[in-house]
Order: sequence, then C-alpha cells, then structure tokens
Amino acid sequence: MISGVGGAAARVFEQTISRFIISQSDQVICVSAAAELITQSLGADRTEVIRNAVDIKEFSPVPTEKKSLLYIGRLVRNNGIQDLLSALPGLLETHPDATIHIVGSGPMEENVYEMIQAEGISESVTVYNFVEDISEMYDIASVFCRPSYSEGLPLTMLEAMASGVPPVVTEIAGVPEVVTDGESGVLLEPGRPDEIEREISILFKNNELRKQLSRNARRYVAENLTWKRRAKKVMNVYSTLY
Repeated sequence: MISGVGGAAARVFEQTISRFIISQSDQVICVSAAAELITQSLGADRTEVIRNAVDIKEFSPVPTEKKSLLYIGRLVRNNGIQDLLSALPGLLETHPDATIHIVGSGPMEENVYEMIQAEGISESVTVYNFVEDISEMYDIASVFCRPSYSEGLPLTMLEAMASGVPPVVTEIAGVPEVVTDGESGVLLEPGRPDEIEREISILFKNNELRKQLSRNARRYVAENLTWKRRAKKVMNVYSTLY
C-alpha cells in the first residue's frame, strides 16, 4: 500500500525499495489519487485508490465554544510543527484565552520546547508525548492543524473530521481530495505561518463558520471514509486476484 512522499529519505525509498516491491505486486492499493500517480511513475500498471478511513463509532462531535487548537503528529520539520509554533505568538496575542495542545514526539521535541519558551507562550501551550485515548484530545479541540510539507492522507486529520473538528491543513498530496476549502476545512500553502495564524484566528472568531465546517467535515467522513466502506473496497480488490 502506497501512502505518498515524505522528504528526502522517502524519495530514496521510493526510488529503490518501492520499485522492487511494485515489480513483485499483482495490485497496488494507494491512499490517494496523488499517491497513485507516484506509484504509476514507479512502474505500477495495476493500481486502486482506497483512501484511509476511520471507525466512525469511535469518534463523535463534542460541541465547544472554547478556542482550543490541536496538533497531532510526529515532531519533525516535514509535518510543519515549526511553522505552527511560529504562528502561535500572533495568534495568542489576538486570542489570549486560547489553548494549544500538541501531541507527539520526535527529533524536534527539544526544539519545540525551546521555541515555546523563547516565544513566552508556555502558559498557553501543552505538549503531550503520549496520549492513551486520542479521542479525548479531539473532544477538547475546536480546530485541528497539521501544516505538513508532504503527506499521504493523514489519519489524524480524518479522525479530527470525524470528531467534528475542522482541519486547517496544507494543500498537498491527497489532502485536497478529502478537504474542500471553505466547506469542510481550510487549505493552506505549505511554509506559511502567517496563513496559519490568519485562518485559525478567523475560525476562533467566527463560531458559525466553525460549526458549519464541523458539520460538513463529519458528514464527509461518515459518508465516504468509514472502515466498513474501506474494508468492502479492499475485499473487492482481493476478489479479483484470488
């Protein structure tokens, strides 16, 4: 199964190991149309797009009027955590009552703590290395942000949408195949902390817009990206092979 690209290391992987794996495969399942194009460029002639999915029963909207921002993901540059942190001082100046929740670990962990201290925003930002029940994090969030530079189709984004938490995410790879800008979330250019600050601030100010995006995001996942629907598609692929 091919999910997409993820920096220099991933490109080397795709150009070597992926080519071999694909050459030995009867069928390749891709999580997005963008990933399918990459797979075909590596020599695959039989591909099928089956997007990531969630167990919709595990996630449900919990309405909140609080200004609570959530990031979930590895603490690596490719996920844009440094851009999110750069956006926070301005965001918190406009919304001093906002809280920021960062869930994840990784090679940038020390840098993340240093940036938080340097910007003087430690009272508003909480970092969690591990959370046993991730659904609890979505329950306290009003906006989800993952400003990645490259991506397949992040499961955390789909979980946020299933929880009715509108995503503010970058317009890369398979993301715009799922998130419609201004309808079920907000799409950004990668590497733009100013856009991150502006768009999250708009959602914090406009409760009606946030609720509209929340409803649409939840509906899209419930209608298109459930585990039951995905399992059926995977079984259909296997039925053509055996």
